[in-house]
Amino acid sequence: MFTINVGSNLSQGTRVGKVIVAGQQCAIYQDGQSFQVHPRLWYTPGDIAKFQKWAVPQNPTYPILMDVVGQAVAAYDTRFGTVNWKDNGTFTFSPETTEDYALLLAFMYQLETDPVKRSAYAVRAKTMLMYVLNKAALGAAPGIPFRDPHFSIKDRARFFGQTYPLIVDYLYPIFSPVEKATIRKVFLRWIGESKAAYGGNGNNTMGMKFSANNYQLAHFRNVTMWSEIMDPADDPKVDPAQPATTLGNTLHSYTAYATGRWLSDLWTLFDHGQCQNGLPMEGTLYGLSYGWFHDALLTMHNTGLDDPSLATPQMGMVTSSFWNDWLAGYFHLMVNTPAPPAGAAYLGNVFEQFGYCDLLRIWSIPENAPMLASAILLDRSMGNNARADAEYWALRNSLEGGQFWLNRVPGHGWFGNPTGNEAPQQFTARDPFAAPPTDPRPAMAKVFESNGIKMVIGRTGWDPAASLLAFKSSYITENHTTGDAGNFWFYRKGAMLTSNVRGYTGQDILNTSAYANTLTIQNDVPSDLAWFEPEISARGGQWIFGQATGDPTMLTSNGPGYLAADTNLTKLYNRVTNKSSVTDVKLATRTLIWLQPDYVVVYDRAKTGKANRFKRFNLHLPAMPTVQGNKAMALAPNAERLYVTSLLPANGMLVPAVDVADGQAVGETMKAHLTIEDPSNPLDVRFLHVIQGADTGVSQAAAQLLSSSAGTPLEGATIGTNAVLFPHDLITAANPFAAMSYTVPVQIATHYIAGLSPNMTYDITVATVAGGKTFTITPGTHFMTDKAGVLVFQSGQIVP
Repeated sequence: MFTINVGSNLSQGTRVGKVIVAGQQCAIYQDGQSFQVHPRLWYTPGDIAKFQKWAVPQNPTYPILMDVVGQAVAAYDTRFGTVNWKDNGTFTFSPETTEDYALLLAFMYQLETDPVKRSAYAVRAKTMLMYVLNKAALGAAPGIPFRDPHFSIKDRARFFGQTYPLIVDYLYPIFSPVEKATIRKVFLRWIGESKAAYGGNGNNTMGMKFSANNYQLAHFRNVTMWSEIMDPADDPKVDPAQPATTLGNTLHSYTAYATGRWLSDLWTLFDHGQCQNGLPMEGTLYGLSYGWFHDALLTMHNTGLDDPSLATPQMGMVTSSFWNDWLAGYFHLMVNTPAPPAGAAYLGNVFEQFGYCDLLRIWSIPENAPMLASAILLDRSMGNNARADAEYWALRNSLEGGQFWLNRVPGHGWFGNPTGNEAPQQFTARDPFAAPPTDPRPAMAKVFESNGIKMVIGRTGWDPAASLLAFKSSYITENHTTGDAGNFWFYRKGAMLTSNVRGYTGQDILNTSAYANTLTIQNDVPSDLAWFEPEISARGGQWIFGQATGDPTMLTSNGPGYLAADTNLTKLYNRVTNKSSVTDVKLATRTLIWLQPDYVVVYDRAKTGKANRFKRFNLHLPAMPTVQGNKAMALAPNAERLYVTSLLPANGMLVPAVDVADGQAVGETMKAHLTIEDPSNPLDVRFLHVIQGADTGVSQAAAQLLSSSAGTPLEGATIGTNAVLFPHDLITAANPFAAMSYTVPVQIATHYIAGLSPNMTYDITVATVAGGKTFTITPGTHFMTDKAGVLVFQSGQIVP
């Protein structure tokens, strides 16, 4: 650590000085409020001094870093500047990425202590950077490499945009005034293009939710870092007659824009809006973009923008409890125990996930490494050591490929991710002198709820024999989201027994609700179907990309031995545009109760305004099931069994089929599709299913239909010593719960009445009758429903 005291600047102009820090010369510029040193965006000179002590062979990450550096040096020395250099300068993806190599070499200028080697790294890095920027400085030119207006706003900048200011930060003392002017000129244009393309909710026609899209977060990071890199002496006014703070008049003027309206949108969305509680709205693949959010916040923290005396309220994102939820959500999305994926055992053990939205693999992927590393760096810089240790455990243990995945050629990262960025990140995030972190999961809660995207994940424990259930009913607005509201996952003793079919769109079929564990309901066909909508319409799915008439609602609760969710999906199945209106789905709801560890009871309502419209219950299985009457059974690869009993509709048909769709994720374990429907296609249908997980040799439990005998109509099931009931019709102000009675066998010990109003009180009486007991429930004062409207009581609590 070091302290620099800077006196007041009483005269006009910028005071300039120099200081030697950690063996390197740093410039200090004082504008009356602050001083600036380099590096400062992600690492400070104090950080670099610490990292230099880590550059020893005993550090297992250091040889990996140097192997990648060696590949980069060889590529520069033998191919850069020749016809064999493979950077196509496009705005999408390139076989090689010049700035990616340059970043790795620029970082080595900071890490290396030998002056000769440092100089060699610096020359290579600066030459590569200016190769790109000198071309870009010629101005925007559609279709021209490095100059296309999309270069700063599409995929290349999404993955590599942060490399440019980092390179400048590492090499700042060696740039000439002319080179600094070129850098500033290019960054000013790129920021202007990014602001026009994204720039916060004010320029976002998809609404506030879209601010969490991976492109938005990447370019928020870019604008934050591009605007903060130049020192005041190198950032003169474009128009001397205007204040330096006028937007666009200096590079630094855009800092206030990034940390103003743009960060305000993100703060609203993440801290207390529709992305709160940590789970990524774009799913378990594109959720890696939360690491780009970390990158921007790390820059803000290291440059002092989060100074409490200066910061705006939205700067609270740096310290927001959202990041606690984000980390907890990351762990809860994974199953308890890793295992080698079927057909890809060479990958070693991987953690399967409750994957949703577009994704390529069903487990926690290497692309998450930069996200975890940036979180570690931010938390360590802020002294959040406990959270950093948990993130460090995740970095070391949760990813495909384990400890050694990062050893690969720069510019050839997984899915275009920058290895030149990742290798230094991984090196700086992995403290070789720290004790190995302990597994944080056993101390975590067993239930995780996201009020943002509306998902709940529960488990009976964190041990290998635990049962896990997840339920999701999210809005469907952003890119990469699919029609999966109402989907649930059930995992037991090392096997995923049922799940949506995970994958990446696949002929637009995997977008549809038919490939999730939810309902499909036939509607009218819109006259203006978009290219991605014919399969949705044909299969009776939920409308994606914000085309639906509204969002679902969901309530969740849990208590001893159970977890419950109640959702109204109706608006997702209807679609209104300025050209057509399809609103024939009048009701689509789902109530689910998990009786831990083995039973999942699902009750659905589906209603259309027109006759002869199909309404289907969809369930995906790890193998083709055997079907007998209203029952089905499927075997998981580890011989775990999934049993299904269909109690409603009374004449429901169980139709198994092989799941066939392009684009399925690597490792997908769902192989078959069970569809259940009433072939007469009535206007109004109720579905009731009991799903059971069981060990090999354990028989299917007897599940019996149960109906109320008087009062408000309810129907449900008895399973073992449990009774579960649901109102036939929604309980609303127009249809309030009055009273009801039902009779169950004497062995029923625990009762669950779901679908009532939350936090309401009732009285219960019991009478002994032939063959059982009759329970009568009336509005009263003694028993209260939980926050999801579930009334739970024991038979022994009720005195006749």
